[in-house]
Amino acid sequence: MKLKVLQIEVTSRCNFNCSYCLRQFWEDYPRDMDIEVFKGVLDGLQSERCALYGFGEPLIHDEIEEMAKIASRNSEVLLVTNGSLDVQKILKYVDFLGISLDSTDPEFLSKVRRNAEFETIAENIKKAKKETNVELEVVLMRENLDELEGFVRWAGELGVDVSISNLVPYSREMYEDVAFVEFSKKPIEICREMMEEYPKKERFLLDVATGRKDAVKLYNRIWERVREEGYTINLHRILIEEERIRLAERAERILESCREISEEYGIQLEVPEVFGEERERECPYSDGVFIRADGMMSPCMEFAYAHPEYLNNHEKRVSSYSLSLEDMEDGFQERKKRLNELTPWCGNCPYVSFCWYVEESRDCYANRPSCGECLYSAGISKCIL
Repeated sequence: MKLKVLQIEVTSRCNFNCSYCLRQFWEDYPRDMDIEVFKGVLDGLQSERCALYGFGEPLIHDEIEEMAKIASRNSEVLLVTNGSLDVQKILKYVDFLGISLDSTDPEFLSKVRRNAEFETIAENIKKAKKETNVELEVVLMRENLDELEGFVRWAGELGVDVSISNLVPYSREMYEDVAFVEFSKKPIEICREMMEEYPKKERFLLDVATGRKDAVKLYNRIWERVREEGYTINLHRILIEEERIRLAERAERILESCREISEEYGIQLEVPEVFGEERERECPYSDGVFIRADGMMSPCMEFAYAHPEYLNNHEKRVSSYSLSLEDMEDGFQERKKRLNELTPWCGNCPYVSFCWYVEESRDCYANRPSCGECLYSAGISKCIL
């Protein structure tokens, strides 16, 4: 079997202590992958591209150079690093190097990526771009949103590409720092357009609940219009979360400005979605798998380790999921390829904040585990593959 991408976590140890990393919330402990396990994985699973990274820093593995060398024999090699260590030893084996950097402000950087030193990372970026393709990996949050345009301009002056991904919130506190909303843009537009005729928007749902005729009539018309467009709608959240929606719209404008800056400098820029598009989801791992540092195979990074997650105003527990070779031939892999058809998008559901399915990473289509709230499938967060 030949996959499009095989992602191997060579280590889950890290020399950084990033505030938003899953390692702050997981139910596991750091470890290195044994090189014999690494060789066995490559013998059993061929791929067009081998991505050497996971939730740790690959360059702290004592045998990373040998691992990159072995992987490069039969596939392209992508490696993602925090940029703090000497990259020189692996550059000749790496076709694409991702370097994580969220800001050019040393103070902010040291706050969110503890132990990070901007000058060291910048020097490694300059060194690496002389020998391989380099892309800067940025995590977008409220705190660095206004810095994005300057960051892309700085990257343009260096001549390196940029990929931006939204923060994945593992707690309520992190959720307050995101710059996206889970609902689709079309239902928001319909709601705004049709609610213009209602005099007291803050009372609308109360008026519906108490049977006021004009409110009930408008409510039914909104639902009818949304269904005609092929969506569902979480009307309550749209009405009460106007501030979050406006933030997402501002993020959208800033990202568009960043795109124009990247074109000015001739660099590639990948930007995330800031609205959860229900009808255009795609699994980044539809033809790929994730191998943990202990050798366990998982369908993706999201299901590699048990952890909490906070989305749609509720907390849930994401369980780790072990994938067998048999599953790769049917079951889960098929569901990943037919995501829009076989998995709901919970972001537009009016019941999601109190749904007992999503609390246990299930959904109302009887999927377990569920991808119904996967930010990566909606393009809100980006997998580096």
